[in-house]
Amino acid sequence: MPQFFFHLRTLQGLDADDIGLELADAETAYLCAYEAIPTMSADYVQQAHDPRQFEFEITDKVGRVLFELPFTEALEHRPTGRLLRR
Repeated sequence: MPQFFFHLRTLQGLDADDIGLELADAETAYLCAYEAIPTMSADYVQQAHDPRQFEFEITDKVGRVLFELPFTEALEHRPTGRLLRR
């Protein structure tokens, strides 16, 4: 199964995911990140951070960026993610 990494980009920079997840495909990785955003955002709001300025960079095991998923996409329910590579 392919491995995907979910790096978190904030105003402070990139928080790299060094562990990743084995998932069926890139679409599953996208949906996993999309579904995690509301819960993560609630935690960030409690810490006085604005999660609307955050995004996931989802990469494959060799580091190629497959998706950039802004938190606003999941929070506003408007698909705007950019597929960079298939």
